[in-house]
Amino acid sequence: MEYNTILEKIEPYIKNTKLIHYKDNIYIKKESNQISNSFKWSGVLYSVMCEFEKLKNIKLHNKYYIVTQSTGNHAIALINSVNKCKNIYSKYVDVNNIYVYIFGNENIIKEKLYALKNLQNDKVIIDNNYKNYEFSLKAREIFLKRNNGVYLKHGGKNILDGYTALGLLINKQIEEIDNKIKSVGFYAAVGAGGPIGIGKGISLNNELKMISCQTTEFNAFNRSIRLKKICKNEMGQPVNVSNGIAVNEPEKYAFELGKKLVYKTVDVNTKEVELLKNNNNYGDSTCISLCSLNKYKTDTDIIIILDCEKVM
Repeated sequence: MEYNTILEKIEPYIKNTKLIHYKDNIYIKKESNQISNSFKWSGVLYSVMCEFEKLKNIKLHNKYYIVTQSTGNHAIALINSVNKCKNIYSKYVDVNNIYVYIFGNENIIKEKLYALKNLQNDKVIIDNNYKNYEFSLKAREIFLKRNNGVYLKHGGKNILDGYTALGLLINKQIEEIDNKIKSVGFYAAVGAGGPIGIGKGISLNNELKMISCQTTEFNAFNRSIRLKKICKNEMGQPVNVSNGIAVNEPEKYAFELGKKLVYKTVDVNTKEVELLKNNNNYGDSTCISLCSLNKYKTDTDIIIILDCEKVM
C-alpha cells in the first residue's frame, strides 16, 4: 500500500499537531498534543486497523486478544485505537469478542499506571504484576500460546508504516514554513524503533539526516545501529528518564530500517536530561533529543525535534 493511501486511511482520526518554533531553524513537532498524548497514535492506530481488516467477516466464537507489552504510551494508544476501530469496523467485525491485554511490570511510573487503570474495563486488562520486563515477556508469550490473539509490536512493519504517514504530514508542514527547504535534521528518542518510521516519511520528500537519541544507560537501539547487530539493554538498572522501558531491544523490522535511515546516533547523560527537564515543560524523551542537539547539530535547512509525549 502506498504511504499516501495509508495517510488517507488514518488522517480522519488523527490530529495534525503543530510545528512550534523553538529557536533559530529549530522546530518542535508537538505530538504530545496528539489524541493519545504521544506520537504513538498514528502507528498504533494503523497497526490496529490492519488487525481489524484481518478479522472482517470472521465469526469469533471465543475471546480474541490484542496483546502488547508496554510501560505506558504504547498501551494507552493501543486501548484507544481498539476502541476507535470497534466503532469504525462494527459492521464487519465481531467486536464483542475482542479484548485488549496489556503486560506491564512493577516499574511503570504511577502517572502512567493511573492513566492505564482509568482505561481498564471488562474488556481491557492491565496486568503489571511482574517484577521486570523479562518476567512480563515470558508471561505474554505463555498467554498467547494459551489464548487466541495477536501481539501488537512496537517496531513491526504495520506500525512503522503508520508512523511513515505521520512523516508525510510533517513534510506538508515543512513546506508551509518555507517551500525552499530541502534538507531536514530529525531528532527523536528511539526505543524499539517507532520514530524511525517518521524519519522514513520525511525522507520521501527531503534530504534527511536522522539523529537517533538515547541515554547512555538505555541505548540498545543506538548500539545496535553502531555494531550492526541487535543489542539489548541491561534491564536491572533504575529508569530515571523515559518513563520506563517498554522493550529491551530493537524489533527486527525497525532495526533493519534504522540501518538505512539513521545518519548519526547520539547518547546523552541522564543527569543532563534531568537538569534540562527541570527547566522546561517538555517530557523525558523530548529532553533526550534536546540534549542530543546540544551535543551534535546537523547542518540542515531545518531541524525538527519530536516532542514524543505529554508531561505527566
